[in-house]
Amino acid sequence: MSKIEYSGDVGISSVHACFSTLNSLSGVGILAIPYALSSSGWISILFFFLIGVTTWYTGLLLRRCLTLDPMVLRSYPDLANKALGRKIGY
Repeated sequence: MSKIEYSGDVGISSVHACFSTLNSLSGVGILAIPYALSSSGWISILFFFLIGVTTWYTGLLLRRCLTLDPMVLRSYPDLANKALGRKIGY
């Protein structure tokens, strides 16, 4: 029998690891939707639509806030400092 040595280097990049994680979470979410719809009935379709619209509108607000002053607002912590001040912000 030959002996296999393990060097500890897996050879996966951070981008590939993030993609795999997002792929797994998306798959679980897609598989859970039919069960959620069958358990909660027709009202859940309204909730899915409402959550989607709320997420879309929040994205628009974030884009508007980040484009107000692109030289100062480059990240979410910068946005928190601008909105809440240094004592409460990040």
